[in-house]
Amino acid sequence: MLPAENHSLTAKHWTEWLVFALLFAAGGAFWSLTLGDSHTRIETREEERLIHQCDVVAMNLTRQFTAINAALSGIVIEVPKWRTQKDGAQLAAQHLKALNNAMPGVLTFLIFDADGTIRASDKQQLVGLNFSSRDYFQAVVRDPHVDRLYVRPPFTTKLGNFTMNLIRMIPNATGAFDGMVVAGLDAEEFKVLLQSVLYRPDIKAALVHSDGVPFLMAPSSKHVGGLQLVEPGGLFSKHIQSGKITDIFRGKIASDGEEKLVALQTIALKSLNADKSMVVAVDRPWQSIFSRWKKDMYQAIGMYVALILAAAIVLNMRQRHRMAELRATITMEAARKAQG
Repeated sequence: MLPAENHSLTAKHWTEWLVFALLFAAGGAFWSLTLGDSHTRIETREEERLIHQCDVVAMNLTRQFTAINAALSGIVIEVPKWRTQKDGAQLAAQHLKALNNAMPGVLTFLIFDADGTIRASDKQQLVGLNFSSRDYFQAVVRDPHVDRLYVRPPFTTKLGNFTMNLIRMIPNATGAFDGMVVAGLDAEEFKVLLQSVLYRPDIKAALVHSDGVPFLMAPSSKHVGGLQLVEPGGLFSKHIQSGKITDIFRGKIASDGEEKLVALQTIALKSLNADKSMVVAVDRPWQSIFSRWKKDMYQAIGMYVALILAAAIVLNMRQRHRMAELRATITMEAARKAQG
């Protein structure tokens, strides 16, 4: 009978190990699902944060562009009067200087005639210069619309400033092109807006013309002139091609090659009848987003493995103890039979 008991005990031991494995496998599966759910919640929360930061920039930029557009429209109304006055150029310059002082986001105001010559500006050194060959001037000449706000791509000015122009056309009595009024934007002032949404040290933000030319990036202080974000398969290109107002991507950024979670939002400026739009991008490194999650995961794995090992040792010791008792019983039974 004792050999049968030995066989039964061995079967019991295998059953215990099977139950042990199933229990810890179930626990591991539950723990994995919990970790996966935590990962998803972290990603979703970060996406919402990045999109919210884009909303903040879009709202404030639209407000600033609206104010600048109103200033340009006011100048357009005054230009015919200044042209007929003997001291019109002086009056125009005074008016433009007052506007510039009141609008820190504007680097300079310019009034061009139909030939591309600057007739008035808050910067006297620019008056009399001709910029008819500039792309921003030709863009209005090619497609003149009196009710349109022209949002031209960033470029480097003759004075060495990196800027982008907002333009309103000046019409003559028949509504034809008769010059234009330009507001050159101050990149440093707009950088303050971008920096205000950097809620962590590893966050970056950029304001990009819809043609793919960056106007500014934060917190980077390097000059962004000459960069072009339109490239096949690039995140900026994917966003523009999608036609969506807001997109969220995980991928590598063309400017630094690092994998990030990126929110992009198009600022269409439809209320201003703008010919082009702006795009704000806010990103955060993918690894950084989950650094704490990974640390917690590795700690949990270590604890779970330690628990499995401890439980396995305890089970093995119990089974060894049972087996030792069975062997002792078999030995005693054999001794009694020998004596009998």
